[in-house]
Amino acid sequence: MALQTRNVKGQMSNSAAAVLTAGTKQTFIIQNITIANASGSDVSDIKFYIYPDGGSASNSTQVFFLSSLVDDSQAQVSLKHNLYNGDVLAAVAGTNTAVNYVISYAKRTD
Repeated sequence: MALQTRNVKGQMSNSAAAVLTAGTKQTFIIQNITIANASGSDVSDIKFYIYPDGGSASNSTQVFFLSSLVDDSQAQVSLKHNLYNGDVLAAVAGTNTAVNYVISYAKRTD
């Protein structure tokens, strides 16, 4: 069993999209998520979802909601969770490509 620390970075879309997906026989241990708004205006309705392979983002899979992130600010997403065998962490923001994210996680391969 190997354990590696990793980061993934990107921008949130205005439609729910995968930002991190565990592979087969892998466990991703989410350690920290930071989101930042540098768009020039406030961004509303920031959401994160966790669902299994083949699932989708919905009210029943939502695990985090932030009603607004003011311009030129950042927030820590309080989400400690493990993703297994194809589990997906997805995200959406009210304005396309306005919110950047950095996800720190440990990857364990079985």
